[in-house]
Amino acid sequence: MAIKTTANKGLAQWRVKAKFWSFGFLFRKKPIILTFFLNLFNKLAFAYRVVKLKLFASISATDAKPQNVIVKQMTNMRKLKTILLLIVLTACNSEYKESSNSKTIDSKTKKELDEEKLPWTGELYKKSSKQIEEERKIAISDSINFDQTLRLGLRIANKKKDKNNFTLQSDSLNIRYGHFFSSSQKHLIINRSFPLGVQSDIYKLQNNEFVKVCSKSTSAMAYVDDTIQDVNGDNLLDYLFHWYPESGCCDRDIYVVFLQKSNGDFSNEIEFINPNFSAKEKIIRGRRYGYDAPLYKFKWNGQKVDTVEFIYFPHSTKEGKYVKRKHESESEKGEVLKKIPDEYKRIGYGY
Repeated sequence: MAIKTTANKGLAQWRVKAKFWSFGFLFRKKPIILTFFLNLFNKLAFAYRVVKLKLFASISATDAKPQNVIVKQMTNMRKLKTILLLIVLTACNSEYKESSNSKTIDSKTKKELDEEKLPWTGELYKKSSKQIEEERKIAISDSINFDQTLRLGLRIANKKKDKNNFTLQSDSLNIRYGHFFSSSQKHLIINRSFPLGVQSDIYKLQNNEFVKVCSKSTSAMAYVDDTIQDVNGDNLLDYLFHWYPESGCCDRDIYVVFLQKSNGDFSNEIEFINPNFSAKEKIIRGRRYGYDAPLYKFKWNGQKVDTVEFIYFPHSTKEGKYVKRKHESESEKGEVLKKIPDEYKRIGYGY
C-alpha cells in the first residue's frame, strides 16, 4: 500500500507541475489548436503507460525491502518526468515548425496576391493595403450588383414583353427588346457594365418566357462593342461580341461570333482574331497575332469553319519569300509567291 500511495503522490505532483507548465506555455505563446493538445495528450498517456508497466514489473520481480523499492521508484519517477518533458519539448518544437511553415506558405501566397506584373516591362510592383482593400470592396460590390442588375433587367423586360420593342439605357444597364435578329422572333439583349467587367446576355421569347440563348463577358477595359450582322451568308443575322486585350505587341481585334439558327437560338461561340467578314463570298480573311504573323483565309461550311490557306511573310520563311501553305505550320512546304494576293489588301490590318 505504501508503494502505491507514494507512487500516486509523486504522479499527482508531476501532473500539477505539467498542467502549470502547459498553461504557462499556452499564455506566453499564441493559442495552440485543439488538435495539438489531443496529439500531445495521447503521446504522454502512451509514454506513461509504458514506463509504469516497466516500473511495476521491476518492483514485482525484486526481493528488495520496501524502503529500497520506494527509493528506486522515486528515481524511476524522476526519469519518467525527464522523458515526458523531452516528449513535450519535441512535440512543441514540431508544432512550432509546422506553424512556421504554414505561415511561410501563407505569406508567400499573400505576397503573390498583393503583387502584379506591369504589362510592358514585367516588373513587379507591390499593391498598397489601401489599394488591396479597395479592389476587394469593388469586386464584392460588383459581383452583387451584377446579379441584381440582371434580375432587374429581366423584371423590366417581363413587364414590357407585350410591346413590339423597347429600349432602356443607364450607366450600368442597357436593355434592348424587339425583332433585332428575325421578323418572326423577338429577342431581349441585356448588357451590364461595371468596373468588374462587361457581360451581354441574349434571350428569346418562347411560350411567353425569356430563354437564354447566348452569353459573353470580358473585362471592362477590354470591351469594345457588339454588332448584329450576317457573317456567314445564310441570310440570318448573327451576334458579334467585339473585344480587345489590354496588353500586347500587335493588332489583336477579337470578334466572338454567335451564328443564329433558324429557330432563333445561337451556335456556340467561334472566335476570330483580326478578321474581315465577306458574307457574299462566305469567306473570312484576316491576320494572326504577332510579329510577322501569317495572313489567313477561312471559309464557312454551314455553322463550321474550314481552313483555306495561310500566307507567310518573307521574314518568317526559309525561302525569304511569301509562301502559301494549307496549314498553320512554318515547317510545311508550300507554294512560293512573288507577292501578297490582292484579295488580302482590303482586310484592314497592316502588313
